Amino acid sequence: MQAYQAVLVMSESSEPLRILVAGDVNGQVGQLFKRVSALLQKPPKFNFLFCTGNFFGPDGFADDEWANYKSGELVAPIATYILGPSTPQQAQHYEGLARGGDLCENIAYLGPCGTINLAGNLRVAFVSGPFNPAPRADVGAVGHTRADIEPLINQFSKSYTAVDVLLSSVLPAGVFTNSASQPGDSAATATASPLVAAAARVLCPRYHFSGASEYFERVPFRNFSGAEPPRAPTRFLCIAPVGNAAKHKWLYAFTIVPSARLDPVAVVRELPDSTACPYGQKAVVTKQDGSFFHGNGGEDTRAAKRRREDGGRQPPAGYVCRKCHNAGHYIQDCPAGGRDREREERPAAAQGPCWFCLSNPQVEKHLVASVGQHTYVALPKGELTFGHVLLLPIAHVGTLGDLAPEAREEIDKYKDSLRRLFASRGEACVFFERNFRSQHLQIQVVPVPQACEDKIGPEFSSQFQRLQAEVSQLPAGASLTEATSGAPYFAAELPSGEVLLHLISGRFPLQFGREVLAAPTLLNVPERVDWKACVSSTADEKEHTAQFRKMFRPFDFNFA
Repeated sequence: MQAYQAVLVMSESSEPLRILVAGDVNGQVGQLFKRVSALLQKPPKFNFLFCTGNFFGPDGFADDEWANYKSGELVAPIATYILGPSTPQQAQHYEGLARGGDLCENIAYLGPCGTINLAGNLRVAFVSGPFNPAPRADVGAVGHTRADIEPLINQFSKSYTAVDVLLSSVLPAGVFTNSASQPGDSAATATASPLVAAAARVLCPRYHFSGASEYFERVPFRNFSGAEPPRAPTRFLCIAPVGNAAKHKWLYAFTIVPSARLDPVAVVRELPDSTACPYGQKAVVTKQDGSFFHGNGGEDTRAAKRRREDGGRQPPAGYVCRKCHNAGHYIQDCPAGGRDREREERPAAAQGPCWFCLSNPQVEKHLVASVGQHTYVALPKGELTFGHVLLLPIAHVGTLGDLAPEAREEIDKYKDSLRRLFASRGEACVFFERNFRSQHLQIQVVPVPQACEDKIGPEFSSQFQRLQAEVSQLPAGASLTEATSGAPYFAAELPSGEVLLHLISGRFPLQFGREVLAAPTLLNVPERVDWKACVSSTADEKEHTAQFRKMFRPFDFNFA
């Protein structure tokens, strides 16, 4: 089946889709599919490959293997979707495909600009090529113009439908506004498109991918404010070129349950550490000349103010206020205080560089005990007990669902090594993770005497009951990503392999995992619940790290 025809095959399965995203391929087709084929050898399988940026080289270059794919001698190992040309030289590969179609079996050009529903009800939007400032493109010109973007913005301005993924050849202008960290790719920023930004502001995609010379993940951002109804938040990522010399990440893997199969409340739920929308107010196309302005959807601001004061705003069916957990009003109008008060009560989001990215020169590297290819082990500040460590990705990754397959495999290898280490000391270990108000994935690993192993589960249950928190019990080996569907959560993996999962919908104590394990029935160190109250000196931290490194080395697979 051709990739472009496959969009008609729909699946209502509750399984999340597994997707790969590549940066500029630049004609390196053989290298791309060699890497993808290796990943496909291990289950579970991926569903799609999206290619941002340039699929062919700027001068139209394509390696020798491309001819074999065109002739049908070779077939792409996965349904692959690409964007359009960025230069006239690339256009030769798209002849006869002005509105999209198959270049060859299993490789499809999405088109210049639009949306498409892929198998599994995944809604994908796309904007091909560089920004063209002309009102309309001349014959033979490449790039997107206002005339290309206008129908897309008009469609979604009138009726909002959640978009799961947006692909664009270039960055949206202003996307790093409100972001504490910035990529170093000044060339990509210089060619950023205001039209892509205008489309993104209206589409509110859950994921937005663009090509760039380096990999960079922006902190998530909200897509509504003030009187606007809730919209899905966005994760924006730049993906580096395939096979780049600097070895920046050029293939990104993630899982997603399409919005069409999710509760609408879950789709618009705010992500931890989100910033305000970088694009300002909503972009709208005027009826006069097709140009863009920024406003509140075309409504007169004084009328909008009267509507707010009259309390006449009614949320859509299924919307539940996250402040009081009742229907019938938006959170901004909540009798319990609304969004402004919620922001006052919310701890400030982390600012500045991420403290857990090894590329950050301010990282306290004296705490690092072991470094793999994709992940590393480090001692925390204010450890609960000797042997308490953190398991983290080297790259800036926020959740387990965003980890590349090879990084997940390495985390499992580290877990197995740590279990064997603690077992040799007469200890069991608990892994817990809080995907809530955190920027960087952190798996806490805490050893507990084996004599207390049977008390770990009951202690967690008791503490959950104290909070009146609902808990799910997942069997060993169950997919945490599938069970959470992108929602904030707290998860604890017990020595038996069973996982206790709580989906966070309101407030949740940030030190919950430490509170449980510090209890008298387990480690009996209640004075160490707050890590800030038990931080050691730098000299002591270096000594503890050296001791742990020496103890762990016989079990560390990096030295096998």
